[in-house]
This record gives sequence, C-alpha cells and structure tokens, in this order.
Amino acid sequence: MGDLGQILPFRFDLHDPNSVRDAMRDANVVINLIGSIRPTSNFSLWDANVTSARMIAEAARDVGIEHFIHMGALGSKPESPSEFLRTKHASEEMVRAIVPSATILKLAPVFGRGDDTLERMADVVNVMDTLDIAYPRVPVFRPDRVSSPVYASDVGEAVLRCAANPSTTAGKTYDIYGPQAFSNLQLWELVGDFVGYDDFSGVVSEERVHALGAIAHKFQNRKLRMLLDRTLPMAFSPKTFTLPLGAVQYRLEEALYLTEDLIPDNDAPGLSDLGVDSVPLTDMIPFLVSHRPSAPDLHQQHAALKAREHFEVSTAEEH
Repeated sequence: MGDLGQILPFRFDLHDPNSVRDAMRDANVVINLIGSIRPTSNFSLWDANVTSARMIAEAARDVGIEHFIHMGALGSKPESPSEFLRTKHASEEMVRAIVPSATILKLAPVFGRGDDTLERMADVVNVMDTLDIAYPRVPVFRPDRVSSPVYASDVGEAVLRCAANPSTTAGKTYDIYGPQAFSNLQLWELVGDFVGYDDFSGVVSEERVHALGAIAHKFQNRKLRMLLDRTLPMAFSPKTFTLPLGAVQYRLEEALYLTEDLIPDNDAPGLSDLGVDSVPLTDMIPFLVSHRPSAPDLHQQHAALKAREHFEVSTAEEH
C-alpha cells in the first residue's frame, strides 16, 4: 500500500464536520470503513452507520473527491428486524443520494485472522469447553440461517480494484461474498470440528430473538438500549449463555443480525466482476490453529480435512 512516509494518519472527529473535510482535503479517493454492529455510550447504531456516512459523503463531495467507496452490508433492508441491517441500508441510500458516482460494496460476514466471525466463534467454543458444564451452551441462533462469508484479503483486493478503476466501478453497487454458502449450524460445526468441540444443542429460535429485539427497540434512551443489548441475551434460553462471559458473549443486536439470511442479488456484480478469485472458507479454516496451541501439525491437517469433508457431506445431503 505504501512505504515509510507514504501513509499518514490524520485525526478527525465525527462530531466535527470541518475535521472530516480537513482529513481528506488532499486525497483523490476516499474509502469509508466506519461502521459498527454494537452501539456504544457515545454512538448509537444510527450515529455509527448513517450519520457518519452522511458526514463523510458530504465532506467528500464538498472537497471534490474523485472517487468515493462505501462499505455496505449484504442483506441490508429497511424492514429488517436487525437495526444494524436497517442502518446500513439507510447509509447506502444516503451515500448514493449525496455522491451518485460512489461505489458501494455490500459485504457478507468477513473472515480471516483477528476477525469477528470464525475467531469469535472459536473463542466462544473454547470458553464452553473450559467450563465443561451442562450450561451455558454455544448459542446457535436460527441454525438454518444462510450466509457466504468472504475472506478478508478478497475484500481488500476488491477495494483496491475499485480504487484503481473508477471509470468502470463508479456508480455501481457490488455484492461481496464468498464462494461457499453455510447455515449457522454448519459454520459452528466446522469451527467445532477444527478446535475440538461438538455440543451445539443450544439452539435459539428466530422468534425468541425477535421478541427480545422488539422489547429493546421500544426504548430510545441510548444508555438504556446499550444496557439491554448486553443483558437481554441472558434470556435467550435457560441453558444458553446464561452467564456473563465478557467479550465473547453475543449481544442482542448481533443475535438479530445472525437470524437474517444474507442472500446475494444474482443480478448484482460481485468479486468476479472485479477480477477477484474468491477463496473458499474451507481452504482457510486452518488459520484457527492458534485456538489449539497444543495440537501437532499432523492433527491440525487432519482436523482441517475433517472440517472440509463435513461441509461437503452436509451440502451433498441437502441436495
């Protein structure tokens, strides 16, 4: 991306539009990566996903940025039970209205080292395995929910292709997803096969998650909403995640997101249209080896092969 002295950080404040304009004044391409699935005491999901996108898009327009690239979300829609997906839809619409030539990349869940997808799941599994008691259990939200996780390096390559080719990508919306589709249960079983865990009986129904979401969304106070987002997951079921387990605990808004199918639009351009060959998740799952620090190389290879075979068998049975 750049050698020493070629990448320069600029401080800006999303509460200060002038600082945003100053940060991009000498740029010709702006890539908006700001967004969140978790509300905080300082920023609601609307602030993080919509207000920030509006401010950055307006600043890009005002200073004459040549190409604006915005990160959206696959599955975003105005009527979604997930506030994250509703606000990402609003951000995509707002960016398109302010900067019609913007390129929008609607991302599936992203996986890779340090991710919030597979590594998060492996962390949860390790906590369950360490406790070694009947509960809490791994929370499998809507087991048949479908998604196609995309490799982080493929997302980065897609962004670079868009930035380097504004004449062919400007004004377009791309669906960015991986080549393999998984149900939630299949993903948990893939991770479990690799890190050595097999109790995925803590199924949480879509109806229960949506009912809890409806309760939380009745409250407008930001700090109360954030408290509910953290505490209501303890009511998912009597035997599922009933203990406060810190960073690995799924929050309510994340659970709502995990009940939504993330089906790409067959008519929308994707990674192949950008010339990116997407990497299958089952080829990359061995990066979770850090979650089995004592496993010898031979066992790691066997676990990876078992995970891949499990997915292939499950897929064959479905068809």
